[in-house]
Amino acid sequence: DIIDDFSSYMWAIPLTGLKVGVFQSDNSELKFNNLKAWFQSCDTTQQFTSAHTSAQNGRIEQVHHTLMGKDRAM
Repeated sequence: DIIDDFSSYMWAIPLTGLKVGVFQSDNSELKFNNLKAWFQSCDTTQQFTSAHTSAQNGRIEQVHHTLMGKDRAM
């Protein structure tokens, strides 16, 4: 999922041909050295939220909650 911080608009589609400037995630499995090297090769900044502070990643957490609720309703 991609969320624009300015407009809060969310996309769940592949964006081919566009460059990702910043990739933010929680402190999960995305913190491996091979991924770090891949992000550097793509000239993308990788940012992590602080541990045990889901509010820093709250916008995407809310989107996932909403999408899962809609999925269960179908």
